[in-house]
Amino acid sequence: MFDPVKHGQRKGEALAFDVIQDIFSIVKAKNFTGTSIASTAGNFDENDVGDLRTACVTDNWTEGNRSLLLNPTYGTNLLKQPQIVDASRRGDNGAAFRDGVIGNVLGFGIGETPAMPTNNGTAFAITGTASTNLVNAVAHGLLDGDRVIFPTLTGGAGLTAASVAYFVRDKTADTFKVAATVGGAAVDISTDYSAGTCRLYEDVQGFAALDSAILIGFSPVPPAPAIKDQLFDYQELVDESGLVIQYYHFADPDTDEEVQTMECHYGYGLGDAAQLKIIRSF
Repeated sequence: MFDPVKHGQRKGEALAFDVIQDIFSIVKAKNFTGTSIASTAGNFDENDVGDLRTACVTDNWTEGNRSLLLNPTYGTNLLKQPQIVDASRRGDNGAAFRDGVIGNVLGFGIGETPAMPTNNGTAFAITGTASTNLVNAVAHGLLDGDRVIFPTLTGGAGLTAASVAYFVRDKTADTFKVAATVGGAAVDISTDYSAGTCRLYEDVQGFAALDSAILIGFSPVPPAPAIKDQLFDYQELVDESGLVIQYYHFADPDTDEEVQTMECHYGYGLGDAAQLKIIRSF
């Protein structure tokens, strides 16, 4: 029943999944401050794609190479729309309905991935001081520009719980202020908060991007010739994203153990911040 080839494929897919999640951890409001849109998964449709198109054209995006990558729940609701499924309107021989492939919509190449991280954090306890407009939380770990919400607030006034996102500014190890926009004026806390919770809340559900929004490099480091000669098998496999997965198969004669491993080498960084627009639920 055990298929080693299929097992290896699954291991490779799991490694690629982890790499994608790590790369997409850079998708945060402080890195990409341009236009974003808000829509719940059940309401995301071609009209939202049209709104993204307007934002891209307004920001002088090139017409080619526009990509739209979505959380599968958002992609599925887009797929259900009559404009997408109806082959007579799309002229794609029914691929959307037959194969579940969305294809191109309003100039965007649509993709879906379950590796889309929301980039949210875990809630931690806070208090708020009106005289300084400071939110107090020991070792909170937030950075200036981080997008946060306050799931709960007890007493006090000036902040809105749960349904409004703020941006961190003036952070110290144990305190920070918040603003309505990245780098904006600090929100006035008019009355002390005796308790509450805060958490990082990027709420990424997808994004539109051009090629240079995130700079990614995949550079395999092959084993030295002397090491390679001792391997039973060594292969470099390239997936459709350009990720190079290196497969090693060797044995330890001292322990009489056979070992098969996979690894990859990659790096990423912020490219052109104007070339990515985030989709959130709010």
